[in-house]
Amino acid sequence: MITTQFLTGLSNQLAKSWLINLLTPLFLFWAGGLVVTLPKLGGWQNTYEALNEFSQPQQIGFLIFSILFVLISAFLIEQWNFATLQFLEGYWPFWLRNCFVELEKARKKKAEKQFQVLHKKMKNPGLTPQEKEKLVRVEEKLNNMPFKEEDIMATRLGNILRRAELLPFVKYGLDTVLCWPHLWLLLPEQVRQDLGEARNQLDTAVRFWCWSLLFTVSSLWSIWALPIGLLSALFAYYHWIINAARIYRDLLEATFDLYRFHLYSSLKFPLPATQEGEKILATQLNTFLQRGYYPPNFHYTLPDSW
Repeated sequence: MITTQFLTGLSNQLAKSWLINLLTPLFLFWAGGLVVTLPKLGGWQNTYEALNEFSQPQQIGFLIFSILFVLISAFLIEQWNFATLQFLEGYWPFWLRNCFVELEKARKKKAEKQFQVLHKKMKNPGLTPQEKEKLVRVEEKLNNMPFKEEDIMATRLGNILRRAELLPFVKYGLDTVLCWPHLWLLLPEQVRQDLGEARNQLDTAVRFWCWSLLFTVSSLWSIWALPIGLLSALFAYYHWIINAARIYRDLLEATFDLYRFHLYSSLKFPLPATQEGEKILATQLNTFLQRGYYPPNFHYTLPDSW
């Protein structure tokens, strides 16, 4: 998987809305928990009267304790964000992961067959409006999956992010994990902010999913908390996490499309002249970034100002 922790640290500093994104799911969780549990604990009026019986120092202490408790819970969930994302990608025990990988492989094969049928019909006699819409959906399914069968993950999110990681290698021969930290430092400020915000949205959606599942614990006091928590988790995954991952994938692909030559120039590698030559140079660049070895008989390509 791409160096997620590296980008997470940088994007958290760049995105201005990071604190809001962190705390919004948190306060929704605790506010919902209060709505569910307080009626079972005597109601709002009794709670208000009990708090009024505290002295002013006790009320201030209770308020400080409550704020600290909420912030600590936010910190703990934040620390588990990366592990939660990996779980949602499908990094599970082999016996479980393999079952879902086979389902995803079957889904891809079905989409490939549909694409072939529709693509043939597109030329003769042509597609109906409904078939054109179906073709768009089928292409979107294939665009959300890795190119090779052995790279398929157990979940839709895992396949989207795996494809994002593999695209630069398939197109240009560049290893995303090796190149990304170096390329990040060369990007314009606005591009880094856009990437950071896209990553922030993905992380916020993952936190919301996590808080939604935790909210189901409130079903001990109210049975309605169970369907609300489960529905919120399903919404977060299929309509928020998946969409955020697609946006992040598209921005990552565009970044390599537009700025990969900055990486060659900054490391004083020659710029490739052809597509075949680019993949050869990319292999040499990957080797240098991984092991520190330049190709044999390598000469720095320096700008005229040097």
